[in-house]
Amino acid sequence: VCNTVSGKAFDSGRFLDKQKDGYTPVVRIRDIHSTDTESYTNEEFQSKYKIETGDLLVGMDGNFEAAFWKGEDAALNQRVLKVETTDEVKIEWVKFWFDIVLPVIHQQVPKATVKHLSVQKHLDPSIIPIPSLSEQEQIVEALEERLQRVNRLETGLRSVRQLSREYEESIMSYLFSNTDFDSKNSAKNLPGKNDIPEDWE
Repeated sequence: VCNTVSGKAFDSGRFLDKQKDGYTPVVRIRDIHSTDTESYTNEEFQSKYKIETGDLLVGMDGNFEAAFWKGEDAALNQRVLKVETTDEVKIEWVKFWFDIVLPVIHQQVPKATVKHLSVQKHLDPSIIPIPSLSEQEQIVEALEERLQRVNRLETGLRSVRQLSREYEESIMSYLFSNTDFDSKNSAKNLPGKNDIPEDWE
């Protein structure tokens, strides 16, 4: 179902922290959710270690997370896994499976200073349910739609919390800066009142 490529043990002593002609970005665990990296190398490497935009990566240490690479072409560093699939399996389907199973594996791995994920011990024995390609596409589309709704709700909640904090601060500032406080007219004059949507009142 899936082919996995474990990253190369690049010589970190040859890394640069800025891009330079002849140097390739190196994707480390901390970079998999980013669009760029903090390390660059001029070491030669096999094509199997090349990462392209959209490749599915898995961090093998720490929190065990999967993410699609969003940056430019780069090199796969050790302790980062690249996952490839056949034409019969959508990579998005595998990503959703990883999102479910990796936290479970993380809980089962013995506690240490840093937890380590093993391909042979933890991933190879795992079973991925594979419905037909059309079913995969329908399920992935439905899941992505719901995740987008969740993201919109989370963004809205953050905006509401920020508005609430700003409103509270403005009220406190108004109350403490106005010694002639008129309780009858105070509600009309509270700062920020007109910023609240009408259907919230």
